[in-house]
Amino acid sequence: MIKIISLQILFLIPLFGFSQYTSIPDTNFEKALIELGVDDIIDGRVLSNKIKSVKALDISWKEIADLTGIQDFDSLQFLFCAANPFTALDVSNNTALKGLDLDAEGDYPCRLTNLDLSKNIQLTF
Repeated sequence: MIKIISLQILFLIPLFGFSQYTSIPDTNFEKALIELGVDDIIDGRVLSNKIKSVKALDISWKEIADLTGIQDFDSLQFLFCAANPFTALDVSNNTALKGLDLDAEGDYPCRLTNLDLSKNIQLTF
């Protein structure tokens, strides 16, 4: 009986690995990901395996107030997120980041009060 249960658990493990999600609480951020073909439905999350290989992301001018979820874009090299009203940005897990555009324009002056880039050693602009 114990061996049968153990085998059943082993067969279920891969199913859990393929259905991991990253939380995207900001609807405008998720809409932008849908426009870019990274997501397909507004449900507050995106499949993690769909964002792992994204190298560039242009989400400028999308009225995004919360970039929670950006930390799981492991391969992200270029992030263009100008003219959005977010007040916090954590790119400490985005160690492949080479370019970050936070240009403040129009109605959205940069509202960040603290930005730690110490782990983004590849960042050149």
